[in-house]
Amino acid sequence: MLHRLFLFTVIWITSYVLPAQDVFFNATDTARQAGFPHYGFLEVHLQTGKLINSGTEGLRYIEQNPVYSADIRYGLTGYGRKKWHALHRYPSFGIGAGFYQFRPSHNILGNPWSTYVFYREPLRAGLRSMLAYDISVGLSYGWKAYDSIANPEQKAIGSPVNVMVSLGLRYDITVSDRVSIGVGPTISHFSNGRTRTPNRGVNLYGIQATVRYNLPAHKKSWPAFPEAIPYTPAPFQPRWELYAVGGLGFVTTFNDINTNRDRFYWTTAISVDIARQYSYTGRYGAGLDWFTDGSIRQDVKGDAPFGKLQWWGVHVSHEYLIHRWSIVTQPGLYFHTSGDKGVWFCRVALRYDLTPRLFLRGGVRIYKTFRSDSIEGSIGYTFWRRPA
Repeated sequence: MLHRLFLFTVIWITSYVLPAQDVFFNATDTARQAGFPHYGFLEVHLQTGKLINSGTEGLRYIEQNPVYSADIRYGLTGYGRKKWHALHRYPSFGIGAGFYQFRPSHNILGNPWSTYVFYREPLRAGLRSMLAYDISVGLSYGWKAYDSIANPEQKAIGSPVNVMVSLGLRYDITVSDRVSIGVGPTISHFSNGRTRTPNRGVNLYGIQATVRYNLPAHKKSWPAFPEAIPYTPAPFQPRWELYAVGGLGFVTTFNDINTNRDRFYWTTAISVDIARQYSYTGRYGAGLDWFTDGSIRQDVKGDAPFGKLQWWGVHVSHEYLIHRWSIVTQPGLYFHTSGDKGVWFCRVALRYDLTPRLFLRGGVRIYKTFRSDSIEGSIGYTFWRRPA
């Protein structure tokens, strides 16, 4: 019975969920990319900066000193091997590792390191120069987490492994076909999304210098660095979409810092959005949200009924589409809430389209003074589409 249900589900998805393919799911990309080689590169980044004041008294002596870091990256150049490269001005993407040195070297935060994926897209490009933004998302390790006995003054971050998100702006100058150098500002955020108290987070800003070396193509007949392959898609037909997203997460509270730091509370977030995709790379819209958060019991005196643990909200939305990925930003307003939720929130997330209708989404919801309220893992489905 179960295998028949599974087979029916596969047939239904492939027959009905998958409509006509557009440029993001274009099967002809497979044939197109077969004739073109990969172009890889190595990068080394050196950075100096400082920590932003966390409001934690025990970190003052670290925040007054400079921070140094170094990154090494391996990536691929999107020169048009796939059609979506041209839509995003021929970006670069890959994996990297970073190492951070706080001062003094023996401190209550530790000297963490990170692994991540990155995406870099040009804003303006000249003959031998380029201005581009850079996004990195990954995990950081080696933090000295808060401990009521061993590390009681470190009340900024409560877990040894944390999420790392970094945003940078870089100006590059091409020295040769193989070498380019760059410089620009960066800001990085380290947090566990309130999954382990305390979680004020650690924020680092600085200036970064970069050296990039372009590796030769694996097909020897190709030049050291290729020219961009142009691609002009058919004019985009705007369309309206209706989709729903359901998410689940868990949080801890600062009230449990000295009692039971292993106690967690479930959170849910369900939203329905109406959106207009206005181009191959953009979608805007608005939606209605429903939230629950079991940790509100810690903020409400006495026994809190379920009505006190749930509330509503509305948001506006923008999604920047990068092939099957989307960068989602959703600022919004809460209706009446209990606890300390305040009146506004903002969801920042990454979406990945499994099919043109079914997608996964993961991100963080922030509130009040840009604090993490909850990490959300979600699944969504597009129920309806029609031309605008």
